[in-house]
Amino acid sequence: MEKAIGVRAGGLNFVARRWVLPFKRTLGTWAFVFNRWSGVFLAIYLYVHLGILTSLAFSPDAYNQFLVIARSPLGLAFDVGLIVLLLYHGLNGLRLIYATLAGRIEQHEVQFWLVVTVTLVVTLYSAALIFSFE
Repeated sequence: MEKAIGVRAGGLNFVARRWVLPFKRTLGTWAFVFNRWSGVFLAIYLYVHLGILTSLAFSPDAYNQFLVIARSPLGLAFDVGLIVLLLYHGLNGLRLIYATLAGRIEQHEVQFWLVVTVTLVVTLYSAALIFSFE
């Protein structure tokens, strides 16, 4: 019997391990995996955000409780994490568009490190601003 197209030896376990644990891979693969995980976390954040907004619409007391949590150090740390995810995912997407359309695939490593550097610098600046206000 013939194997289905795209199925390798090891089946789903092989695919899952490769998706989650990309060891012994190139820098381009790591950039792809980080982009994938940042997208997953952003999608989770979107659903949590919509759930919180829905609950806040029903009671004014819930809004006051939310503000206490959002202004706590843990809530502010989540905001910094959101900034990291948004910056990396967005900048890496622009990097991929540029590399593809401009034909600069051979320079992808320099572009990746530029994305990481800009993400870290802007995140550190944002974190300093976020934690400086009370």
